[in-house]
Amino acid sequence: MKQAALIQAKERLERARDALKRMDQATTFSSFEKPWADFLHASNGIYSKLEQGCKGCQASQGWFGRKKHDRKKDQLLSYLHHARNTDEHGIGGTTLQYMEIKILNDKVQNIRTTIDADGNSVLTPIGEGGEIEMIKRYTALKAVTDSRYGDTFLPPTEHLGKSLSDPTNQKALVNALEIARLGLAYLDGLFIEATKLPQRS
Repeated sequence: MKQAALIQAKERLERARDALKRMDQATTFSSFEKPWADFLHASNGIYSKLEQGCKGCQASQGWFGRKKHDRKKDQLLSYLHHARNTDEHGIGGTTLQYMEIKILNDKVQNIRTTIDADGNSVLTPIGEGGEIEMIKRYTALKAVTDSRYGDTFLPPTEHLGKSLSDPTNQKALVNALEIARLGLAYLDGLFIEATKLPQRS
């Protein structure tokens, strides 16, 4: 593994960490979007730098080949890779707003959705005296499509053999922030493994 690649991969890892922090602090849908895109690009950059650093060393190339295979087979890692490609080359976006509400009385005839100045959906009950309560709101993941081959990748429901679904709420969508947290934890481990490979200048 080339030392320059490790230095640059670590810098991308720090970018991903910073993006996750900004996502966690985001208070609006629009303020979440940029750090999410930054996270996708930094995550992909880690793989790109490590791949370049492995060239010319058979042991390192074998290691990276296995990690690339893992990324292809793991739902979460594969999704992050293809979401980055969609963000870079597509126009459909990778996220949407998820809102879970509780209807408080039988006067609600319908619910109107509008968008405020921050890009957040605002739900208003239709029906005199109708009341609703917001239970949960977060940025959720959309299915993404590889524009080159037309393959579609659904938001991940498992990672490293473990289910990511919430058994208490089967209607909930996949939370982008939680996926980013899991993705960063994996990338931390990937980088540590890379530092243990034979190094060269």
